[in-house]
Amino acid sequence: MLPSAEIKQELQKLVGLPAWKATFAAGTLSVQFGGKRETTTRNGKATLVGERALHIQALWRLSTSDEIIIGSIDHHCHDERDNTPQILAIVEKALLRGPSVLAVECVRAGAFALALEGGLYLEVVPAPRPSDEADEFWRLLSPEHDKPHFVVTSNGIE
Repeated sequence: MLPSAEIKQELQKLVGLPAWKATFAAGTLSVQFGGKRETTTRNGKATLVGERALHIQALWRLSTSDEIIIGSIDHHCHDERDNTPQILAIVEKALLRGPSVLAVECVRAGAFALALEGGLYLEVVPAPRPSDEADEFWRLLSPEHDKPHFVVTSNGIE
């Protein structure tokens, strides 16, 4: 069971924060929100992180009210080419001006839409796979802090 009220309350923490960086690795889209902070990765490299980060493993798309700009399905092209750089370029272009989150919309069963400035929407739609194991759909975290992550899975909130 995925309690919509609790999910919306957690996502409300993004309202007012700009989305400014996206990365894509191992099938996960990560978006950074809020103020930028420098930190060191496990490999010892300096990197910038936001106040909050949203890691999305579920289906997602970036859209306007009239068109789909890009989505997770675009990563699964029909040939063997890795199109991750092209997908990231499109997402980064959309986030170039650091659009702030205006509202959290359509929260149902772990799915949601973040309304961003400039008429953009980041939509996330969980779709569990038929298996006995729990699927992680998405997580919201504070990269600089040791606070527990808010994780939404096919078995509920962890």
